[in-house]
Amino acid sequence: MISVCIATYNGEKYIAEQLNSILSQIGKDDEVLVSDDGSTDETIAVIKSINDLRIKILPPPPIQIQQTSRNEWFTINKITANFLNAIKYAKGDTVYLSDQDDVWLPDKVGVCEEILRNHEVIVHTKTVVDQNLNYKVQRTTAQKDIRKASFLQSLRLSHFQGACMAFTKRVCDKIKKNSDLILESNIAHDHAIGYVVLAYFGARSVCFEPKSLILYRRHGNNVSPTGEKSRHSLYFKIKYRIDDILLYSRLLLRKLTYSSTVHD
Repeated sequence: MISVCIATYNGEKYIAEQLNSILSQIGKDDEVLVSDDGSTDETIAVIKSINDLRIKILPPPPIQIQQTSRNEWFTINKITANFLNAIKYAKGDTVYLSDQDDVWLPDKVGVCEEILRNHEVIVHTKTVVDQNLNYKVQRTTAQKDIRKASFLQSLRLSHFQGACMAFTKRVCDKIKKNSDLILESNIAHDHAIGYVVLAYFGARSVCFEPKSLILYRRHGNNVSPTGEKSRHSLYFKIKYRIDDILLYSRLLLRKLTYSSTVHD
């Protein structure tokens, strides 16, 4: 069984195209889990109009993030809570993360499922396109050298991008069990998931696939700023990396504590 987790917010313009690209390549017993964080447009109506029983619209995230005057973490925390809400309901043997405005290429599921037979996580390349799906550039988050999948590399520039990731149930279970630490961390959901993978399964559990498997749409209104030049303050960037270190340390400590308890 495959679970696809989508976090939506005011995505009425592109969500139908994305869902159709997903539904066309998953099975009749698979599921698409939609967590919507209070859209004020027609996102939910568009999703319902597709009328596919595989699509499940979930209760909204229980964690409500309050915006403050200088809260640069507001959008990051909102997206993280929204994705974790979808992941919480995932029942699949393999789990895919999906943005609301991209398009999956026809062989994405086939390639990912084959790789996940021997790895816990796949991170593939993306083709960046404009709002009309016109080619802009092919950008790789994937690295042929698997040693790049390390904490130090992720601290510098994480290669774990949610839209390009799929993982096994084992990884999904660890994400669920550590969702409290992730929500407290003030870092992006995909970076946090990368640290869960490295802490529990190690770098060799990750397959970096150089083939592009999605059209990654950049249209100026994306909820996630990934792929654009950072506009965050220097303070934010320093604090973000401190939060990276804290989360990874806490994950390792929890793993060691659990292992010690089990063997006592």
